[in-house]
Amino acid sequence: MKMKFFLDENLPVSLCDTIINLGYECEHVKSVGLTGASDDIVAKYAKSNNSILVTTCIPELSSGIQVFKNPLFITIYVYF
Repeated sequence: MKMKFFLDENLPVSLCDTIINLGYECEHVKSVGLTGASDDIVAKYAKSNNSILVTTCIPELSSGIQVFKNPLFITIYVYF
């Protein structure tokens, strides 16, 4: 089973192409009609599709990448 990534709307759609070219599966919020959806809805979609949610939506945290894991769900926060 390939790892699946789900990109939040604050990341470019073109990043999905890069992830797919690396051999993984990828969807973007825009491609599934969730543009403007709440963070909760986006996270639930990712979880229900067994995808890793990639987002930049946590401004109160410092720069870097943080991965939060529980046995059922992984979220990667990317900071620029």
